[in-house]
Amino acid sequence: MIEGLMKPNPQTSYIASRRIINCYIFREIMKKLSILVIFLTTAIYAEDHSMQKIFINFESAYMSNDVVKFKPWLAEDYSLTQTLHIPEMGSDSRNVSKKALLQSMKMMKTQNSTPRSILDNITIEKLTGNKFCGSSKTKNNTTVSGKVYEELETRKVCFDKDGSNYQAYLHEIDVHYSAN
Repeated sequence: MIEGLMKPNPQTSYIASRRIINCYIFREIMKKLSILVIFLTTAIYAEDHSMQKIFINFESAYMSNDVVKFKPWLAEDYSLTQTLHIPEMGSDSRNVSKKALLQSMKMMKTQNSTPRSILDNITIEKLTGNKFCGSSKTKNNTTVSGKVYEELETRKVCFDKDGSNYQAYLHEIDVHYSAN
């Protein structure tokens, strides 16, 4: 009986060799898929990081109050909406045209002292085509009429690629005050 088991069986050898080949092929496919997933993940991260830097650069130009730096960032249809939420008083929104904003920047002469966004608190929302929106939140303390308030500012900017540059077409600033 043992001698019969020791004899080579051509059919068993063929099945075993096919299994080995199939395992090898499967392993090679999995390696290639793993490399592809790593590559795609890295590319997506790099794209998000690049969009975050666009947001930071836009914000820096905006906060500088320097028309020469800021104007190239603005699309023809750019609009800014600023909303203040004040406890026990309500909310107030105002829309600012591109022309009015640039005019007020010319009169400011100094940089805005509001805290800047950092890469870690910027979220990116990809839209269709070459469009995306970035948003961030900053916190600050401010004093109004001798009372200290916490200021939570949410910023959202939507961009569209025009040629090789991104331009902002929507800009929203939402400021919430709360008593400390």
